[in-house]
Amino acid sequence: MKDTSKAYGEALFAIAMEKSKVQEYAESLETIATVLGEIPEYPMYLATPALPLSERLLAIEEAFGKELPEDVVSLLKLLCEHSHITALSEIIEEFFKLEMAVSNTITVTITSKIPLTEEQKEKLIKKLEDKYRKHICPIYQIDETLIGGFTITAEDQMIDGSVQKRLQRMKEVMKL
Repeated sequence: MKDTSKAYGEALFAIAMEKSKVQEYAESLETIATVLGEIPEYPMYLATPALPLSERLLAIEEAFGKELPEDVVSLLKLLCEHSHITALSEIIEEFFKLEMAVSNTITVTITSKIPLTEEQKEKLIKKLEDKYRKHICPIYQIDETLIGGFTITAEDQMIDGSVQKRLQRMKEVMKL
């Protein structure tokens, strides 16, 4: 199903690029993702073979037809018709991966014991942008189990600047 999700995500992204509507489609997919978060059983409802296809397509039209671009609604209907609607979350994820790649952006998760100040955030983002040579889309998290410092996860790489890590290094050095 991953290949199918990738193909649909790439196709929608290609259409969005061709029509210069990447931002509009991204916002539409965020709307759909919000609905899926609030009603996680919605894709299963749309995949139910016991319901006539016409009824499922009408449900999509009524839910999204007036709010979302026609191409996005058409994709939802196509997924429903071809029994791939349950892969919708993966398709949305694929679209956003492509959007981030084209815009030279990466998502970075920054975890600290206490909230960072705006000044700390700005400095940290600047350093990360210099390091990765990409625009940084930060996600800030609080982890009260940290003694201090922070951890950063970016592009499947972890930078551990926590006090625990420093203490662990000190222990290793002292054993030598």
